[in-house]
Amino acid sequence: MAGEKSSALTGVALDDLIALTEEMAALVRAGVPLETGLAHVASDLAHRRGRIAAEIAQRMHAGESLIHVLKSSPESFPPAYTAVVEAGIRSGRLPAALEGLASTSRRAAELRRLTRAAIIYPLVIAFMAFGLFVASALWFQPQITQVYQSMHAPLSRINLALAEAGRYAYLWAPWIPLIALILIGTWWYRSTRAASINLGLVRITPAGRLLHYGRLATFSDMLALLIDSGAALGQSVVLAADASGDEELRGIARQYAADIERGALGTVPRDKLHALPPLLSWLLAGGGNQAALAHSLRSTAGAYRRHAARLDEWFRLYLPIVLTVCIGGTAVVVYALSMLGPWYQMLSRIAGVHS
Repeated sequence: MAGEKSSALTGVALDDLIALTEEMAALVRAGVPLETGLAHVASDLAHRRGRIAAEIAQRMHAGESLIHVLKSSPESFPPAYTAVVEAGIRSGRLPAALEGLASTSRRAAELRRLTRAAIIYPLVIAFMAFGLFVASALWFQPQITQVYQSMHAPLSRINLALAEAGRYAYLWAPWIPLIALILIGTWWYRSTRAASINLGLVRITPAGRLLHYGRLATFSDMLALLIDSGAALGQSVVLAADASGDEELRGIARQYAADIERGALGTVPRDKLHALPPLLSWLLAGGGNQAALAHSLRSTAGAYRRHAARLDEWFRLYLPIVLTVCIGGTAVVVYALSMLGPWYQMLSRIAGVHS
């Protein structure tokens, strides 16, 4: 079944992944075997979610492990998602891992829903401004050209360029909104897929920082769980970094694990941990008592979650304003300049002729 094209695990939506994760967390917390519990709840879930749960249950009954099922569909279950589940299983704290994963996935879904809702209004403004710009190039600019010709004055460069663009509007005007709609539709569709929780954002942006703090919180939580279970520190750091979904952090974790294997625990240079904030760098570079390290990592994870919560509030308040100003405002300014620029130059030429 893993190789069938009709598999229910192909192209899982983000909302379905969140619902499935919450169901698995509740089942494991209640002590119900996943293969049995998912088979029973499949009929109670929505059609798509029920088929996903039923297929996972069927494959686990056939002898596949949950990790194998997830790894067989990386387009639906991102590597970071699978790594969190694997860390939960190894630490014996799968319910906590699944609950944290559901919370992180839900935040990613809410961020994308907020972005999609906030972008609609400025896009409407941008498309209206584009329509008015095309109308200006087709009808307004030729009128200004006639005024220049009646005054026997040289045409302004702006008017000449816009009038020429209007002559060939049939070649470019239909394609710009069509391409924009295709790009927006593609982004809209991809943002609803489960794999979108692993898409990267530039860290200097508020959205990038929000997801970065969420990944650091996931890393700290998973590492604390693994350390509490008695797993080796190097192996725990690598698995926790995989669970975070941060590529740079994964590379640093592997360097750290390699140093530990060479017996360099406690002497790892902090410059090898440059991708981490200072507190996490200090904790990992120092090594030390496992119980104290796990406690410190949980406190650190809480701090990162608070940072993410503050950024989430900022997004809800300011993102619609920022998008409206940046997208809608830019479109309006370009349209205004294309109208007022030639008009102002024409009035200046008329004033010069009569002075």
